[in-house]
Amino acid sequence: MGIAAALTGLGDVARDEAEYAQAAAQYREGLTLLRGHEAPNEVAGCLAGLAALVWAGGDGARAAAMYSAAACVRLPETTITPASVPEGAALMAARVALGEERFTAAWAAGQALVLEDAVDLALEGHAEG
Repeated sequence: MGIAAALTGLGDVARDEAEYAQAAAQYREGLTLLRGHEAPNEVAGCLAGLAALVWAGGDGARAAAMYSAAACVRLPETTITPASVPEGAALMAARVALGEERFTAAWAAGQALVLEDAVDLALEGHAEG
């Protein structure tokens, strides 16, 4: 899992430097390597990184669902609220942009995803901002 963790770190750096296509590629490669392995923190890091890119790209509902899924992967068996995750500021912005009803629906959709479906959601389409 070391390679996947390194890819997530590289994705974070690329995202911070506004190299969104490179960041998306790093996160996707990390998720692909992690598929089928028990590495919840690493998967959650990739999901959250891609969610930030999706949010930057303007798809607030998908980003909220991905952030929610990442939170569930990190803390299974726990009730997760948007304010309790590290990405709270981005989620609050998504909540305002989407409106309470759409945000709540997207958050619930992410909470309902099983791990493989969350990975599929993150890997589908374009996550670049």
